[in-house]
Amino acid sequence: MALAFDAASGTQGTAVSSLSWSHTCSGVDRLLFAGAGNSSGTIATVSGITFNSVAMTVVFSLTDDAPAARSSLYRMVNPPTGSLTVAVTYSATQDEVGGASCSFTGVDQVTPIDTPATNFGTTSPATVAVTSATGDLVVDCVYWVRTAITVGALQTSRQEQENIGGFSSLGMSTEPGGATITMSWTSTNARWATGGVSINPSTALPRLGDSNAALT
Repeated sequence: MALAFDAASGTQGTAVSSLSWSHTCSGVDRLLFAGAGNSSGTIATVSGITFNSVAMTVVFSLTDDAPAARSSLYRMVNPPTGSLTVAVTYSATQDEVGGASCSFTGVDQVTPIDTPATNFGTTSPATVAVTSATGDLVVDCVYWVRTAITVGALQTSRQEQENIGGFSSLGMSTEPGGATITMSWTSTNARWATGGVSINPSTALPRLGDSNAALT
């Protein structure tokens, strides 16, 4: 079956050490991503993300070099269907936190994703170059210490949590795959951290030279 977007949801909070929201998965050959971003006077790590109280697997977790912003992405293959809870736990209380989730159908259940790419910086646009292929779908997660962000022209915004505590924004988007896909967001200059990964369709034939394996 064709690789397709299923659903998205999210929330935000201030002065908290955890965050939770509901997400509904449906369809077959499912894959769920949960993105989390945080900023504070002392940046914290993500202790873990769960869906329906089951631990998700980290795809990437990146802090910029200040540090002032962290962007994290986790995934779960074959998540349960229905309205269930995504829960993010941080290692310490954070001034601003944002969370978002996106689910997909028609995903390869053995090798659901390829190798992720990450980037951070202080000037607009926030970009990350993701190795992909035609027929794949690229998903990204960006966290920016700015109150509003704008998704790249070729991307589809799936979830935006803006003006978190009057300081920050989180975004997740998708773009059809190709040899290399540059995911981008724009805002005014400030610190950001971003990352992206290519999703493999369940109907895809093996691609010449594709030696990427699923992350564990």
